[in-house]
Amino acid sequence: MVEYSPLLLRSLSGQAQRRSVRGMLLGAKKGNRIEVHGFHGSGDQNLDTRYPAVGIYVVRARGEVFLTEADLAFLEQSGLPIALVIAGGRGGFFFWEPDRAGAGIDSRRSIQSIKSYQEFSTAGQATAREPRRIADILRRALFASIP
Repeated sequence: MVEYSPLLLRSLSGQAQRRSVRGMLLGAKKGNRIEVHGFHGSGDQNLDTRYPAVGIYVVRARGEVFLTEADLAFLEQSGLPIALVIAGGRGGFFFWEPDRAGAGIDSRRSIQSIKSYQEFSTAGQATAREPRRIADILRRALFASIP
């Protein structure tokens, strides 16, 4: 389960004016949840060291909610389990999950990069918790990818 505040979504949504911006989501992993408390943009000088990176974010002024090849490379490079994409007034979380065929020591993982499991509005009253279906998939992904 990913928990975040509507204020965080509004702050992130305001990051992209004409181009795509990326950065790190900061927060804490608590059991089967990830709490997102803030973010650090790639050009930010002031890094909030109270929280470690728990994921990445990508904000685009418009378009669809998906991970581009460059976004996916950024996520892979980070080694983090989740990505938040905000495009226009919509957002969605993406996360690694174990491949069904990858059982055992050499398990592989995959990500659904073309479409978030469930998009949500970033305008107005954003919900603070994602639906249980996403929480269950995320829980499996977290236990597979974070020690």
